[in-house]
Amino acid sequence: MCADSTPTLCGLASVLRLDDKLCGLASVPPPGGPKEPTTLCGLATDLVWAVNSHVEVDTFEITVRYSADLLQERIRIEIPGIRRQYTLHDLHPLVEYHVVISAANERGSSAPSNRIVFHTMLG
Repeated sequence: MCADSTPTLCGLASVLRLDDKLCGLASVPPPGGPKEPTTLCGLATDLVWAVNSHVEVDTFEITVRYSADLLQERIRIEIPGIRRQYTLHDLHPLVEYHVVISAANERGSSAPSNRIVFHTMLG
C-alpha cells in the first residue's frame, strides 16, 4: 500500500481515497540504463535497454541531449512500454550525445536510468 517514506502524503491520500494514485508514484522502478551503442552507423544508433522488474510499463521516455556549435537541444521521445530498443536517426556529425530513459505507467514515472554518453562520427 503506502510507502513508509511518505506517511503524511499517504495518510491524506487514504482519507481522500487516492492511495493507488499518490502512494504508488515511487513504485515504478527505473529501466536498466541503455547499453553502449553497438550499432553506431554514421548518423544513427540503436539504443537497447532492460527492465529491472516485473512492473508493467505503459511507456518509455527517452531524453536525448546534445550540443552542436552554439545550439543546445533536448529531445523527448515517448515509445510504447513493450519496446526495449529504439533507433535514433538524423544525428549530427561529431557531436556528443547524452541519453537517459525513464519508465511510466498509470502510477507514475520512474527515476531516469543511468546516463549513456556517445559521440557520433563524421557522416
